[in-house]
Amino acid sequence: MPEIEVQKSVEPQLPNKMDSAYELYKAEPTPDNLNMVVRELKPTIDYTLIGLNAKGDPVLTGQAQLVTARAIKKYDPEKGAGLKTHVSNQLKQMNRYARSVRSAIRVPERYQLESHALHRFEQDFIENKGYEPSLGELSNWSAVPIKRIQKIRSLPNQLSDGQTSFESTGGDKVDPGDDTPDFLNEAMDYVYYDLTPGDQKIFEHMTGYGGVEVLSPAELGAKLSVSQSQISRKFARMMSTLQDIDVQLQDSIF
Repeated sequence: MPEIEVQKSVEPQLPNKMDSAYELYKAEPTPDNLNMVVRELKPTIDYTLIGLNAKGDPVLTGQAQLVTARAIKKYDPEKGAGLKTHVSNQLKQMNRYARSVRSAIRVPERYQLESHALHRFEQDFIENKGYEPSLGELSNWSAVPIKRIQKIRSLPNQLSDGQTSFESTGGDKVDPGDDTPDFLNEAMDYVYYDLTPGDQKIFEHMTGYGGVEVLSPAELGAKLSVSQSQISRKFARMMSTLQDIDVQLQDSIF
């Protein structure tokens, strides 16, 4: 007796959340939609970080998310590989980033000398002007570039958290992704350089920019003899500008 084939009904396969998020991003490639796809790829990112023994590391997590976003932008479905596979392949470069972040090298002695010299310049400014200088004012007074002042001031934090390394020859910071821009820091530079010296002090003490002490609006108002409400209004405008510039910088790359 011939066997009768029984055809099994096949249920239509629904698209998963990652595919849906990617399709939405392709239809409307906004930063928010791109971030949505990155969030859906979190398991892939976490798998890479676990392999590097870096789960929960904020520096490497941020770099992995940035690599993922760039991979999504460059993804071409016509080449055959799925999005997860493509992102996983791109995340292999995190091995190089992790080695760079974890390579601690002794800081040259000249940084200590520069730190002492910078402190003397700052005290000299205070004695002559009667108030603490902003980064811009200290740079003009000491003839030391602002970037150099920032690097000297941030040195103790870099040594304590172990997440920054220095070249043995020049002592310059080695970014864990030299080919990957730090959008937020770059945006902060744009905002800071466009402020008056007084507003620069507000920006410095409200954000910790340049390694200065973070103060509350009340503490800063008392320090600068400015009302707390005025400081809050000024800082709100600064943060709005910062966010706009940050988005523009990301859009220009991605």
